[in-house]
Amino acid sequence: MKKYLLSLFLVSIFLACSPDEKIKPNAVPSGFAIEELTFTGSRLNLSWTTPTDADNDRIYYNVYIDSKLIEGPITRNDLSTILEYNKDYTGMIIATDRKGGTSQITFNFRSPTSMVAFVSDFSTGNLMAIDLHTQKTLWTTPTSDRVYSVNDGLVFTGLDEISAYKILTGEKVWAANPVIRSYDIGYWHLMADERYLFAKSVDGLLVSIDLERREKQWEISLFESIYMFAMDRDNLYVPKRNNEDLISVNKITGETQWGFMLDPSFNGYFSQIEHAPLIYAGDLYFLDGNGLFYSVNKTTGVKNYSVHIGKASETAPIAVNGNIIFSARDEIISLKADTGQINWRYNFGSYSGSSPFEDNGLVYVGAGNDLFCFDAGTGTLKWKTNLGGEIWSSPVVYDQKVYISSSAASLNCVDAIIGNIKWKTANVTYNTSSPTIVIGDTEEIIYPSNAGYHN
Repeated sequence: MKKYLLSLFLVSIFLACSPDEKIKPNAVPSGFAIEELTFTGSRLNLSWTTPTDADNDRIYYNVYIDSKLIEGPITRNDLSTILEYNKDYTGMIIATDRKGGTSQITFNFRSPTSMVAFVSDFSTGNLMAIDLHTQKTLWTTPTSDRVYSVNDGLVFTGLDEISAYKILTGEKVWAANPVIRSYDIGYWHLMADERYLFAKSVDGLLVSIDLERREKQWEISLFESIYMFAMDRDNLYVPKRNNEDLISVNKITGETQWGFMLDPSFNGYFSQIEHAPLIYAGDLYFLDGNGLFYSVNKTTGVKNYSVHIGKASETAPIAVNGNIIFSARDEIISLKADTGQINWRYNFGSYSGSSPFEDNGLVYVGAGNDLFCFDAGTGTLKWKTNLGGEIWSSPVVYDQKVYISSSAASLNCVDAIIGNIKWKTANVTYNTSSPTIVIGDTEEIIYPSNAGYHN
């Protein structure tokens, strides 16, 4: 009997300790999701909810982006990291409990489209690439001139040579020196299309460089003319000195197709074209140094008319709905493109070295310390804003914001509708640089009106 009871007792103990009763499976973490995915500039701000774990185990996280471990193991439910602009990403978060149980979530997202403004800081001699999302400088490099030329993800500058830099990083990709001299040479007024880069050397040569081969195609002498030229699909329209005042140059061959002479000076002073001509509806529009405004056929070089405005200008005109608008010394003037008849004019009360910019029927231009906004059709002043420093640059407008340099800042951002200053960057001693804005991987480029691009 005792042996029977002992055996029964041992069986009961064995049954009480069976795996089905004592060893329970681990409850893996589950049921978590992305809570926030936002960007501050290119900085990703990511957070997620806490998974459910029936065992109340402590959870650790490993965060991957494009299969690369960004951070982990961590116990917090958030992270912040810098990514590249303009890219599609795949993220994954793996949650692991203390017994090794895991679950994961995957998610796809795209980083913001980059917005970069290029200005040249006269006080330091540097090109500045400014992130418009954060107002911070992305990179700088020495330059000799304001930047007008962007192509295929690259921005071009000319100091001792022509150099090409990646827009977002400033990495130097290539350099060329198409003009060989025994003394130092530099380049300014760079302008590119999809195939060629055109530039003026400081000693008065206009050169063409094949962007694929990075070799000089041709060069012509402009007899030390220092002013900007204009470009359409087939030709360059170049202010010049000596024999002709304006020439049409074939972009591929470099051959001069016609030359134009300004009207004889009525005051005895030698005159020049001191800005990039405007190309509009088959004609060229420009002022000379004696206060004459011209319309010239761009194909033949034959003058349509000249009108005596009485004031010269170094700033470029713009075209708005059949009218030409330009600043001339202390005035902004609108005239009819086909006849030269004046529509309206407004006196700033101070000198303007700024080319106007039109957006959504409004014209923006700087004069003195003020940024002005006019109705393009009537000339009615909408607002003016004092930027706290002298303006010698031309504005550009993007997404209802006006960007313009002044002596009080390397870049001002002003609300295009009401004129209030939204922000300023990097106080400088003196700045004449007109900004060029690049959206994304050169998917959109906003040049100032004096840049000469008229494709």
